[in-house]
Order: sequence, then structure tokens, then C-alpha cells
Amino acid sequence: VNKGDFIFHGSQGEVKAISIAKEKCYDCEQPKELGREFWILDGRKIDCQYIILRNTFTTNSLRNSILKFSTKSNAPFNSSAKGKQGYLFDLNPNLAKIFFETAKRLNSNNSMLNDISQYFE
Repeated sequence: VNKGDFIFHGSQGEVKAISIAKEKCYDCEQPKELGREFWILDGRKIDCQYIILRNTFTTNSLRNSILKFSTKSNAPFNSSAKGKQGYLFDLNPNLAKIFFETAKRLNSNNSMLNDISQYFE
């Protein structure tokens, strides 16, 4: 992850937030608050600016677009348009634009989304 990269945050079939990487990712020890059972101690960290979506949307509502644009093996969705469990998948730029446009349409009063619109044109 590099400075300026966008990350769409999803869980349980919904896109719930968009973040922007403030800097390139860097080496970091696992946060002590998480305990020690999640992963090895050494990992990577990304400092981000989060845009929480008040009105989330389901990935199922974009099933046709997901099927059209998720053709790579490292895509976040499988051949049935179901989300894969994982972290930081590559998202096709066309699909990212559709996700962003959907988020913006459903959250039209969010000025932070308006501020980043030019990156998805």
C-alpha cells in the first residue's frame, strides 16, 4: 500500500467505509490490544483517513458488475460474486469506480466523498 491508495472496507457482504492511505505501509509490531492469537508479532501497518459510510451498500446489489470485473484470481470476489475472506485484495479500477459512485450516491451529503471524486472520474 502506498500513500494515496484507496481501500474499500467490507464485512458481512456490505461496504462500510473507504479509507485513504496517509503514507506508505510500514513494519510494525502487532498492537498489544489484540492479544497474541491473531498473527505473528511482526507485521505491517497503514495509517489511514477513514470515511465511514452512514449508508452502506451490499456487494450483492452490484453482483453483475462484480461478475464482470472480478476476473483475476487475486480478486476479492469468487466466480459466483461472493466475497472471499481476506485482507487487501486488488480491486479492478472499473469496479472501484462503481463502488465509489454507489457510496457517493447513497451518501450525497458526505463532503469527504465529494472531495475525492476526481480520483474516480
